[in-house]
Amino acid sequence: MFVDQSSVEIFAQDGQVTMTELIFPDPESVSLAIYASEGTATASSLKLTTLAAQ
Repeated sequence: MFVDQSSVEIFAQDGQVTMTELIFPDPESVSLAIYASEGTATASSLKLTTLAAQ
């Protein structure tokens, strides 16, 4: 999953499944929530990397 100021890109199942979405969060927002709306999801690992300095 890649998240920046205006987009989210998700890659699953070794790139077989992808999703790209534009987002327009409140400028004061500083958090991220991940959830499954219908069913369950499992994350086997999580790595945070800064892509660019602000």
